[in-house]
Amino acid sequence: MATLVSLMAALASRAKALDSFNHPVTTSLAPHVEALDRLNRAATLSLAPQLETLDRLNWAATTSLAPQLGTLDRLNRAATMSLAPQLETLDRLNRAATTSLAPQLGTLDRLNRAVATSLTPYVNALDVQSKVAATSTLVFPPRILRGSRRPVHRPASTEFATGRRLERTDAVPSTIIVDLEPGSDHSECYVSEKLEVYDELITDPGIRGVTRRLFANGHYAIAVEKAFVYVNNMVKQKSKFKEKDGASLMREVFSAKSPVLMLNDFQSQSDRDEQQGYMDIYVGAMIGIRNPHVHEHDLDDKPDSALEMIVLANHLMRRLKVSRLSQWQM
Repeated sequence: MATLVSLMAALASRAKALDSFNHPVTTSLAPHVEALDRLNRAATLSLAPQLETLDRLNWAATTSLAPQLGTLDRLNRAATMSLAPQLETLDRLNRAATTSLAPQLGTLDRLNRAVATSLTPYVNALDVQSKVAATSTLVFPPRILRGSRRPVHRPASTEFATGRRLERTDAVPSTIIVDLEPGSDHSECYVSEKLEVYDELITDPGIRGVTRRLFANGHYAIAVEKAFVYVNNMVKQKSKFKEKDGASLMREVFSAKSPVLMLNDFQSQSDRDEQQGYMDIYVGAMIGIRNPHVHEHDLDDKPDSALEMIVLANHLMRRLKVSRLSQWQM
């Protein structure tokens, strides 16, 4: 009990000491607090006119803009109302255009389907030839595969569907034939294919000059005639034998005994045999090809046979160009 009394007495003395310390601090700070309060009141008083001016400016701006805002709102409503008829008219025009174009769109769709249907045979034919070319590339030059009805070698005992016909043979080499005859549904493709092959095989400018247009236009017999007449005339020109013509010209110019034009060195028996053989070819071409085409008027060569004969004329022109006058003519 005595300890508690002494403790309380000690606390009382400390509280009294603290109060004696706070009093001078409060007393010393009082002038500063009063000065701060005076500054706040002065600032509030000095800013009052500016705040009042700002409030008046805000009110004036709101009041002055009210007519413009009202005008803008009325203009927006007027524009919306004035455009309404045009928008409605545009909508009606769109609906009318869609309705009026419906038959044309239907017709166009039917035409597209009809064109696709009509092209199907040609697409199928091209697809067949593409497959044939892809299969035969390793065993036959691709450049020869584009012609129609030309044999294409392939391994034996293999079947290919080509055009409208399927051919199978077990002999080596077996062949496939693309059946695109003139007058068939694919005749235009047939003629185009033949002209492509012509352009690949006929390289002599003179032969091309006298035959290509005729061949392209389907005048096959006349093209053959012109090709061999051209060969005959070029032999005449190079040999300078103007008094002879046709087979007799060829026998004289390419004679194996005393040729006017030598096709080789004419030294060995093989050279003389080649000279004799080509003399016979030139003579045979004049008798068997040129003469019937010149004198007969009802010949109707097929593109295949015509092209084969023109290729022969092209080859004869190539041999003629490398020939040279023999020593007996110099």
